[in-house]
Amino acid sequence: LKTYAGHRPPNMCLLFDSKFGSYIKQTDGPFIDEEFYGSKILMYRKELAEIGVTIEVEQGCSVIASHLDLHDEFSTFVRVYNYLSQFKWEPDSEAGRKIWIPKGNKNGEWVGADECVIDDKDELFGLQLTVLKKHYERKLLNFFCCAFRVRSQPLVDDYLKLWKVWESSK
Repeated sequence: LKTYAGHRPPNMCLLFDSKFGSYIKQTDGPFIDEEFYGSKILMYRKELAEIGVTIEVEQGCSVIASHLDLHDEFSTFVRVYNYLSQFKWEPDSEAGRKIWIPKGNKNGEWVGADECVIDDKDELFGLQLTVLKKHYERKLLNFFCCAFRVRSQPLVDDYLKLWKVWESSK
């Protein structure tokens, strides 16, 4: 099917409606291209569901999450993470446990959840760990803790590594 993200098999497509619209935009995921098919495509919800298209907002998390790597704007990541948080989505593999960290409004990088902490109150780990509190609002910090198993603060092992770095730099 033709989506706003190119052609996709039905099981990797979503049908956009007002329920999805209260969380995300059509360009945030592989939603069926209404401009191409026409607005009457919404009348075929049952048929689209039969061939595997996701039509329910709470069931779209995995498809939306698999589409995240095609984005590059911070506002899109915040919107999508909020949507995923709302439905308590969790990555289904270690490879999926990466979080997008902004470097400006339209640039960023993917960082493994194990390389992140929610807070670094003493600001000692800026070179070793990514501190999510600097980038994301409180609501999403809870999501990252639960879904991605991000540590709330550095562990003793992190302090030991930091000490070794300091010691070697004299």
